[in-house]
Amino acid sequence: MASGRTDSADSNAGSDREGSGARGIGRDHQSPVDRKRQNRFVESGRSSIGRWIATRFQDSVIKTVGSLVAFSRLAPTVDPHRDGDSGPVRDWERSFDDDNIAICDIAADTEGGYILAGGIGDSPDFWIAKTDQNGSLEWSSRMHHEGVCVVRSIQPVEDGHVFAGTSSTTDGDDIVLTRTGQRGTVQWERTFGGDAFDCCQKVVQSNDGGYVIGGSTQSYATAGQDMWLLKTTGDGRVEWERTYDRSYTDMLEDIVRTRDDGYALVGTTLDEDTDCWIVMTDSDGTVDWEESMSRNGGVVGRSVIQKDDGGIVIAGVSNNTGGQQKEGWLASLDAEGGMEWQRTYDDPNDMLAVDIIQTSDDGLLSAGTVRSSKQKNILLVKTDSEGNREWAKKVAGRSSIPPSLLNPSPGTYVVGGSWESGRAKRETAGWLAQYSPSTKGPAIGRELD
Repeated sequence: MASGRTDSADSNAGSDREGSGARGIGRDHQSPVDRKRQNRFVESGRSSIGRWIATRFQDSVIKTVGSLVAFSRLAPTVDPHRDGDSGPVRDWERSFDDDNIAICDIAADTEGGYILAGGIGDSPDFWIAKTDQNGSLEWSSRMHHEGVCVVRSIQPVEDGHVFAGTSSTTDGDDIVLTRTGQRGTVQWERTFGGDAFDCCQKVVQSNDGGYVIGGSTQSYATAGQDMWLLKTTGDGRVEWERTYDRSYTDMLEDIVRTRDDGYALVGTTLDEDTDCWIVMTDSDGTVDWEESMSRNGGVVGRSVIQKDDGGIVIAGVSNNTGGQQKEGWLASLDAEGGMEWQRTYDDPNDMLAVDIIQTSDDGLLSAGTVRSSKQKNILLVKTDSEGNREWAKKVAGRSSIPPSLLNPSPGTYVVGGSWESGRAKRETAGWLAQYSPSTKGPAIGRELD
């Protein structure tokens, strides 16, 4: 139990839930107190946080894509090449190697610098930290919680931060929402979930000062697993929630608040095919439009952003036609869900895109991983506004957790993630670095030892 946790009955989603109605996409669901999933899609045993992170955030989706076949909507492939000395250079790099730390998200702090969050080895604790603008640690804190808890998303707020993650115990998996002060002191904590697998991927602040949490649920799914949105007040009390059901297993990967105060959801549907599923909602979670995207071998959406023109760009991974190799994948849709373009970015080895930002020149920067026979590296790919590649660079070696991206100033990029450490490479260390077009500093593109 975390310090400052709210223990009253209404802090649990089973008590906070309101509303009932027809099941289905974007609908309020019935009171789920006595709804028990008899067929668990995700096994709930917990042996270590390393296993849990690797399984949930990488291998489950990647391996499933590799085993399923989707319908064909072919996208042009960008010819692979090495970019020599083009691209940015590294300004600084920091490693956080105490306690087997795995950084899962980074955010720009309202008071300057960066907020980091993730998990700690086999510990039930989760980890948060604050750095200055140069990545030097100012403070860090271990937050104790029941079971194994991993913070997946950070939302900076006035006078503090909100962290959202997943807590895994022998009783199941629940979403945890924690509000802290500016230096990490817990002010309140809420838990949402039922008796099966429920997980969090992202939290964003709503236009009224509350929070919208995006994740996946088996406890309250129509069947199997559904994508899930929860809207809370500023103190974490549930106002409404919606489930979105397209196939037997639907997994939400990312959400973004749009300029009209609605939400864009991207996820994956797993049935006979593996498709990327995009759902656009209004401010109450009601569906405005939805679109599914397919490719031979399967396609998974991992991250979504809204462009300045109101459209969206999705980053993810696509299997090639033979299904033996994975490629980075970007797709652009207009504000009504119409396809504008999509591109794949191949490499002699598996290549994944897991986060994306729009750059100051209206281009795009994606972060992902590329796998070689020896290790997996963090990879940055910069494109123009149409997805045509300008440069690509390996920026870190032995990556074990998908990276996160920030664009704190024009032409400057901050990348956070984790890499394997220790002789047996069974531990992880947090990693943070800044890159810019400056001529100062060592050129990137090398594999780190």
